[in-house]
Amino acid sequence: MVSRDPVQIDVYIPFMPCACQPGKADRKATAFNERLLDLKEHFKGQVAFSLYALNLHFQRFKATPAIAAILQDKGKDGLPVICIEGAPVFVAAYPDKAALETAVKAALQGAGPTQPPSIQ
Repeated sequence: MVSRDPVQIDVYIPFMPCACQPGKADRKATAFNERLLDLKEHFKGQVAFSLYALNLHFQRFKATPAIAAILQDKGKDGLPVICIEGAPVFVAAYPDKAALETAVKAALQGAGPTQPPSIQ
């Protein structure tokens, strides 16, 4: 069996409250975080994820061409963006569990990323 690096999931969100000034939690973001933790448990050792918030990681948003383009085109309305293996797969919405699992399985099988859903 050939071992591969974990599938990298990068999540770009508009805002994360600072620990020194807790803010109102985004229910959708909190629910998505639970899905990520479930996904990590389901695909033990096969997925890794990073979370970037616009208010805390602005340079990362600017330095990532696909994310910078989404922000320039849609502004904050283009967020969240979920990238799998560096490609935006979900734009302007958090995917449900089934869609996220399908995207990860495709990445594990070496299939290219799916096209991001249209932003309405």
